[in-house]
Amino acid sequence: MVWRFREESQLPPVYGYDSSRFTVELHHGGFFCGVGANRSYVDGKVCWCDDLEAEWWCYMSIEEIMLMLDYGLGGPNMKVYWLLPGKDLSDGLRIMTSDEETVIMKQLVHKVKKFILYFDHHNNIADLPK
Repeated sequence: MVWRFREESQLPPVYGYDSSRFTVELHHGGFFCGVGANRSYVDGKVCWCDDLEAEWWCYMSIEEIMLMLDYGLGGPNMKVYWLLPGKDLSDGLRIMTSDEETVIMKQLVHKVKKFILYFDHHNNIADLPK
């Protein structure tokens, strides 16, 4: 089975304990605001990628999702963050830049069936001419 974007009206899949399939909940189109306990993700949308296979999960998979959502390959103004399981935005974000993080995710897939990622679109307001 090939992974797919889930429609909002669809129910999430149920994966068995021994399944190597998982879902990514992806927050995109927004940016982070605030620090610590006040951190939030602003102006974003949420989509779900279901039936991802741990064996094939790698940073290129994330780049493929970026392309399918029309973000290109992100460029220097796009950062990808993984929210560590059981954590919140104040203390659980881990930047993803390579397969180092996807390898860790694959090791957890027997326990964690939904990973949460954030695409952070750099706020360019500071870069505007004065």
